[in-house]
Amino acid sequence: MLYTAGDSSVMEAYDVYTGSLATPSVFVINPLGEITWKFISPDYTQRVLAERVLQNIP
Repeated sequence: MLYTAGDSSVMEAYDVYTGSLATPSVFVINPLGEITWKFISPDYTQRVLAERVLQNIP
């Protein structure tokens, strides 16, 4: 599932909000609500490839 929020609350909760922009990030969360994999880039021009995300979905 892909989730986006209309405000910054989720970005702030995952500590990926700089105050003006969201840091490029992807989280894989299991059914228990645990983060099993994450990608967080300090460089807004760097994005994770979909193949890499798919490799990390259990």
